[in-house]
Amino acid sequence: DVTFNPDGSAVVRVERTLSIDGGKVYEDTPKTDRGRRALSVTGDAVGILRDSQARQKLESTARLRFRGHPYQVTPYVFTSAAGTRWRPDNLRRPMSRLCKAAGVPVLTPHKLRHTFTSGLAAAGVPVEVLSEHLGHSSANVTREFYRHVFDAERAGLTYNPLGDETAPAPEPQRITVKVKRLSAKTASSNTPSAAPMTRPSKSKGRV
Repeated sequence: DVTFNPDGSAVVRVERTLSIDGGKVYEDTPKTDRGRRALSVTGDAVGILRDSQARQKLESTARLRFRGHPYQVTPYVFTSAAGTRWRPDNLRRPMSRLCKAAGVPVLTPHKLRHTFTSGLAAAGVPVEVLSEHLGHSSANVTREFYRHVFDAERAGLTYNPLGDETAPAPEPQRITVKVKRLSAKTASSNTPSAAPMTRPSKSKGRV
């Protein structure tokens, strides 16, 4: 459920889930009410959605066949070469190849939610905001199961009450003050003249 906006962004509404039970794929609704949500998408993610839409239109008009199966027009965002919906386990194979090529442990696509949560939380995004975005029933679920602490976050947490004694002392700053010298002529002209002194007059009468 994708809606493209005129400003170049898109809104993805999460209304359904895709699961496997006994080898069969079935659709269902999200497990919680908070699972039904709308996500704002920008940047490269919008480009991926538009490219997928354009590819589906091209393949549907070409009437391609995949391994003897005719192309099927379906309403799904991401489809197989035959136009059918992806199975959740179909994504594990390319994910495994990508992990091996990157030299990291092999993870499932679902683990990307853990990486997304931990990376943004380490960058300062509140867990409550991430919980709403992920559709969890509460922030405690996000905090307990999805928020993983990186080693880099714990580095340098030792408290030193005396401060860093090894840090170099700051260099004293020099302040330059310009003084304008006045000439004798200018100084005398600007100096207020003193009032002339007068003697007190003597009284002629007696008190």
